[in-house]
Amino acid sequence: MTQRAELTWIRRIAAASVSLGFLASLVSTASSETPPEASEGVKAVRNFGGRSPLMIPAAAFATTGFTPDSYAFNTYGFIAGTSSFGCLRAPVYLPDGATVWRLAASMVDMSSTDDMSLSLVRTSNTAYSSATEMARVTTNGNTADPIPNWYMDSSVSAPNVSYPEYGYYVHVCLPDYDFQVYQVRIDYVDDVIFRDDFESGGATAYASPLSISPSDFKPDGYQAGEVLISPTDGMMYGANYAGSRFMHAPVWLPDGATITGVTARVVDNDAGGGGAANCASGAPSEIEFWLNRSKGCSAASCRDEMASASTTGASPAIQFLTPTTIDFPTVDGQQYVYFLVLRLCGPWHRVYGVRITYTIP
Repeated sequence: MTQRAELTWIRRIAAASVSLGFLASLVSTASSETPPEASEGVKAVRNFGGRSPLMIPAAAFATTGFTPDSYAFNTYGFIAGTSSFGCLRAPVYLPDGATVWRLAASMVDMSSTDDMSLSLVRTSNTAYSSATEMARVTTNGNTADPIPNWYMDSSVSAPNVSYPEYGYYVHVCLPDYDFQVYQVRIDYVDDVIFRDDFESGGATAYASPLSISPSDFKPDGYQAGEVLISPTDGMMYGANYAGSRFMHAPVWLPDGATITGVTARVVDNDAGGGGAANCASGAPSEIEFWLNRSKGCSAASCRDEMASASTTGASPAIQFLTPTTIDFPTVDGQQYVYFLVLRLCGPWHRVYGVRITYTIP
């Protein structure tokens, strides 16, 4: 047996031990606002060779398209339902060969009559077939409680991640205003080690900078169609001059990295004050962006503004917006999710992308 085969075999035994010894005691349940923690045994195996958990911010969700006005994104880092019933999906990026052992979601259910379910789903990339639900968490609405709770399901079916055969996503439907989603957490054990630096416990296989394109940004559902993407150069711009439009994008960074810089590449040729070629009178005429992190709870202390910058004056030239300081620069992927919020107005506000640089310890 080669060293690689032997180590992989040991790794699989460890994963099986976790599944039998620790996961059998976990059941679908709801907990408090505190994020769920893995048992010490799971932590030991996880730290041996993986990057679990995968934290998915609310900013990663997008409408399925049937009722695009069915949700709104709050800059505190959560999505909320509206008067229209609608469903959302977010991509799930897991390492090939990993074994998923728990799905958890921080959600609010203030309805005494309806519940909300969020599912982890896999779909075939090679055959036309129905999707397979791997795990599901369901709220239990009772009183009008605005505090998010963690809902967990450790009874995962088809838990082994396999590429390129399958793709993965999370799916949720928001019945109305009473429902909110803050973040999703997927715990897993990585089945392969020493394939590259990811599996050997390091993170140098990540490559700074992280480039976030305009197509990564999403509008609130009720503002769909009011921010457009150019088919020629890919830039994002406002479709009209009615007022501020907020866009949001998830930020995927390696746990433990240190953010060293954030830069947005924009054009602001809006003079403000209303009129045919300017933002509506009274609306901010500057492009502004924020880098935020959120812990998945509702208190003001659960969200931190890490950096922000805005344009000054009107000019047809490209500007590079770079915050002078970055608060909380060390990425804590065990507790927080990260996202960008961008505010723009009419066609004279144009965004070409955001670049985040970082170092690995």
